[in-house]
Amino acid sequence: MNLMIDLETLDTKPSGVILSVGICAFDMDGIHDKKNFLLDATEQQKLGRTISFDTIEWWLQQSKPVIDASFNIPIDQKTTIDEFLKDFGYFCSKNNIQKVWAQGIDFDISMIADLHRSKGVELPYSFWLVRDSRTIRDGNRFIEPERKGDHHNAMDDAVYQAECVIIALKEKGL
Repeated sequence: MNLMIDLETLDTKPSGVILSVGICAFDMDGIHDKKNFLLDATEQQKLGRTISFDTIEWWLQQSKPVIDASFNIPIDQKTTIDEFLKDFGYFCSKNNIQKVWAQGIDFDISMIADLHRSKGVELPYSFWLVRDSRTIRDGNRFIEPERKGDHHNAMDDAVYQAECVIIALKEKGL
């Protein structure tokens, strides 16, 4: 099974505060499992995770539904870092993840890895399993699936990116 990861953050550095994490498990037959995590930004700031003024400015240019999905979350719906790390590891284990995908490996993957390191928790996958969905998409000319949901919503983006990878892999016969 493959894993697609998408993050929404408050910085572009690996140490950035992560607002939300969308993940989905997929294979050539489609998406089989998905989960969305809304993380507590205040808890992350206390750990020294960073916020960028440029990223805040970028967020202010987004639509109200996208801003609301990342910022206007009741505290009882937010996940602590420890809960996230435990649930993320469980998700990877129960879905027998063999490849980990993201839209570029220098952003989402490095932030997830940095969050794990900051809490002294081992990643639930090996570094050699990481794949870049942009690379496989750029190497193919295919009709992209219909976009559902909002851009810059971690769950919506993860699902869409996984659907694109499935099409690209099928086109390549992999």
